[in-house]
Amino acid sequence: MQISGNGELRTLDTFDSLQSIDGRLEITSNHNLTSIAGFGGLTTVDSNLLIYTNNTLAQIDGFASLGSVTGNVEVRNLGALL
Repeated sequence: MQISGNGELRTLDTFDSLQSIDGRLEITSNHNLTSIAGFGGLTTVDSNLLIYTNNTLAQIDGFASLGSVTGNVEVRNLGALL
């Protein structure tokens, strides 16, 4: 699943019923994204989890149930997340 390059996107809060992703989850280059809070039901990513170059992202708190990522986890270039 790729969520990328959407300048209008401000929050990701609608994927709570999603339990697994058969492949990678990539959240990149969404320059007005401030919150990722909508993956509360996600337990497995069967590849890489990539979150980068979301310049206004201030929090990543939507992965409370995530227990398995079979690939790499990369979180980088998030200017507002300190």
